[in-house]
Amino acid sequence: MNLQYRSLQDMSSLIISQLYKIPPDVDLIVGIPRSGLLAANILALHLNLPLTDLDSFLSGRILGIGSTRRHRKQVDRIQECRKIAIVDDSVWTGKSMEIAKQKVKNANISQPLIYAAIYAGPDSKDNVDLYFEVCPFPRLFEWNMMHHTYLSNACLSLEGVLCQEPTLELEKNDRDDNYINYLTTAKPLLLPTIPVGYIVTSRLEKYRNYTEDWLKEYGVTYKQLIMQDLSSIDARLTFNLPGTFKAKVYQQIGAALFIENHLDRAIKIANKASKPVLCLENRQLILPSQTSRRRAKIQKAIGALEQKLRAALKRTFKLTAGKKFS
Repeated sequence: MNLQYRSLQDMSSLIISQLYKIPPDVDLIVGIPRSGLLAANILALHLNLPLTDLDSFLSGRILGIGSTRRHRKQVDRIQECRKIAIVDDSVWTGKSMEIAKQKVKNANISQPLIYAAIYAGPDSKDNVDLYFEVCPFPRLFEWNMMHHTYLSNACLSLEGVLCQEPTLELEKNDRDDNYINYLTTAKPLLLPTIPVGYIVTSRLEKYRNYTEDWLKEYGVTYKQLIMQDLSSIDARLTFNLPGTFKAKVYQQIGAALFIENHLDRAIKIANKASKPVLCLENRQLILPSQTSRRRAKIQKAIGALEQKLRAALKRTFKLTAGKKFS
């Protein structure tokens, strides 16, 4: 099944388009930490309702609203609420929602409650009172992608994803001490909290030790670090167009996703490898074009046909050899 990816923009647009699902007598939005607070914030802002997190709610506290214009029905205390919506970003197994429900039950909340999720799985939508979209598995959300087990079978670019990118001038002068200093002191960007499959970088192989030390310093664990085995930066800049090396690696290994920073490079990788690429520049999943998908299917069919022909030739050879010596 194809990966279902949702960005923050996707979630925001979905919520805004279906605000009507929140009953008009809801006076308070409660977010289940952490991801549920994202959804709860969007709902509270657009409905102009007070907001709080689950633990604060159970302690009887509502978060402040700053200088936002109040409407006349806006409540100041939980006891004044006609109805309360408790929100999470998604429900899959239903475990987090059940824990939240049990906490609320133990707190003896007297007001009517509704439990909501922005995204529900096909088999988990009955765990909530309302949901905004059914999103089947496998799925990946922008706001938790670096903590998702899907990364165990993914390729991640190093520069622009895990760490800041060098300037072109710095990269061209890789023999300079400033480049070595960059390799050892590059600022981190998005750091995964679980082991990832493959880290793919255009850095030269001779800088492996510096790169491994940096990854170790920031606690990044991985199955394989793939670097370019070329003699110099000049050779890489001359003979390797952006994305070509990464596309080749992605095409040859069994990874299901590539995470890349640059849009033009992401499009090239997706089309050359005929597999999806998550682009951080526009926070979208780039799918291969129909042409590249068709080419990949043809190549796969040719490969299967070649295997069948080899097997048939083997059987023919054995049969011929058997007749010869019988």
